[in-house]
Amino acid sequence: MPLVVAGIAAVVMAIFEYFTQKKQMAWLDNFSVATSMLIGMIAAVLIKLA
Repeated sequence: MPLVVAGIAAVVMAIFEYFTQKKQMAWLDNFSVATSMLIGMIAAVLIKLA
């Protein structure tokens, strides 16, 4: 489960990096780490419940 959660968080972080770099949305850089961690935690709960 930890590897799956880390993978999900990494994918979300990559999406944020894409928007920050390619779409010039620099304001997303401030929220990228926190949001990817929150989504990873939500994924862990959902995996645990399933």
